[in-house]
Amino acid sequence: MEAPRQVRDATPPIEPFTLVEAHLLAGTAYLRLGDRDAAAAATAAALAAAEPDRLVFPFAMTEAAELLGVLRYHETAHGALLT
Repeated sequence: MEAPRQVRDATPPIEPFTLVEAHLLAGTAYLRLGDRDAAAAATAAALAAAEPDRLVFPFAMTEAAELLGVLRYHETAHGALLT
C-alpha cells in the first residue's frame, strides 16, 4: 500500500517563476494587512527563489517596488538581484 500513499503525497514541481510570483503575492497581502515583517519575509523568499535564474520579470509583473521597500537592504543576501 506504499504506492497509493506516494501518489497522494506527491506534490507537482513548481516552476521558479510561479514560486517567485506566489511569494510576491503573499507579501503584497501581508503588506495590505499591515504585517511588514511577514511581507519582508515573503519578499526575501521571493528573492531567494528568483536569484538562481536571475528572474526579475515576476517583480515587474506584481509591481513589487513597495514590497522591496520593506526590506532592510543591509540584512538581505540578495544585493546583486536587487541591483
